[in-house]
Amino acid sequence: MKTKIIIAVIAMIVIIFFVYFASNNIDSLASYSCNADSDCKKVTIDCCNNNAPTQNTCVSKSDLGIWKSFLQINCGGIMCLQYLVPGNYSCACRESRCWTYFTNQVGNVEGYTGLQRGK
Repeated sequence: MKTKIIIAVIAMIVIIFFVYFASNNIDSLASYSCNADSDCKKVTIDCCNNNAPTQNTCVSKSDLGIWKSFLQINCGGIMCLQYLVPGNYSCACRESRCWTYFTNQVGNVEGYTGLQRGK
């Protein structure tokens, strides 16, 4: 019994470290450069995406394959809670950089670039 608890605690620490490491390094894979709105594509940044305003971003379409591969490798087998935050995302190219726009259910729009708002 004691061994199972120790193994469970170690597994949780490894998972937390891995998720933290993955989320802090994924930004280095992405290019946000663009020439037109069509150059920007929406991607998830979390293994468990509930459509929250910080769980999606828009990246250069040239990096879409790299981004998806990174998530498949790092998120495979993770179980997630199933709920969605109402709202829609759109991408736009502004000043040669992909911007993400989140519109909530009452019509408020928030724009950001990169993985963090205001970056």
